[in-house]
Amino acid sequence: MATASHRQLSDIFHRMAINVRAGVDLRSTIRQLKGSTGNKGQAVFGRMEVDLQSGSTLADSMKRNKHYFPQLTIALVEAGERGGRLEQAAARLSTYYKALVDLRASFLSSIAWPAFELAMSIVIIGVLILAFGVIASITNTKPIDPFGFGWTPKAYFITYCLMILSAGAGLAFAYQAFAKGWLGSLPLDIARRIPLVGRTIEVMTLSRTAWALATAMEAGLSAIESIKLGLISTQQWYYQRHQKDTEASIRAGKTLTQSLNATKVFPRDFIIAIETGEISGTIPEGLEHLAILYDDEAQRNLKTLSTIGATMVMLLIFACIGFVVIYMYKTIYIDRLMDLANGKI
Repeated sequence: MATASHRQLSDIFHRMAINVRAGVDLRSTIRQLKGSTGNKGQAVFGRMEVDLQSGSTLADSMKRNKHYFPQLTIALVEAGERGGRLEQAAARLSTYYKALVDLRASFLSSIAWPAFELAMSIVIIGVLILAFGVIASITNTKPIDPFGFGWTPKAYFITYCLMILSAGAGLAFAYQAFAKGWLGSLPLDIARRIPLVGRTIEVMTLSRTAWALATAMEAGLSAIESIKLGLISTQQWYYQRHQKDTEASIRAGKTLTQSLNATKVFPRDFIIAIETGEISGTIPEGLEHLAILYDDEAQRNLKTLSTIGATMVMLLIFACIGFVVIYMYKTIYIDRLMDLANGKI
């Protein structure tokens, strides 16, 4: 069974926080969630209801259903139960996943139009390749051979489709390799050097990290547990590779600021927010404010990238259509006039 979506998790913990604040017992809360989370969650909360009736804690029951609940939620609920702050932990989790939902929505809305234009350009180019053969049959002329390979329009079309499928498969593999760290830090090192793109990836990642760290520390988790969850939330090997060294540094008596600064992967403003929070005892508040700033910057960058992407796609479409129109005009009109003038017709 798949993990609950971020939207579902935000709703689950929002309602849990409200019920705990109102004094509703956990079994009643789980029973309510069982009837309102769809088929995927119904079985999970059904098992959890049985667990709670038999005396299990909420965290222990969530551990038995860890395929549905992310590690972050289980750790924070357990900390909240131990410290008598389940309401705060649930509220923090709801805020955290709501922030992720909003960031994802902003990202998708920013790339929606460029993605549509790209898809349409791919279709248009494919249709134009097929049109070469149709035009040749109508005008009783030799089919247009844009690359001079001597292929038929059908052969060009098949090759084009294979190229598009290969590109799609390559992008899917690249995403998996990037997310799972198969290529080490090289992809992110390269991406970080691309103007605007690298910064956008960085602030989106750091926003998740800041939210996760603030949520974990507000719930009462130790610095080691908090940094572990914070690095896991990045979903990037580039940051996660430093988890063991950071934990070892904290165990050796170093501050959270010193431990994170030693990794050399976090920007100065992130380190300053941690350092200020450690001095004043307000790490969660500082990180939450920083996460909001990162979200705002990410949205601005995504809008800029969306505009640039849309412009590039439109230029690609115009270039392809312009090439075909000019080539068709040359083949159908100019070349026939030349043949007529040279007595070949």
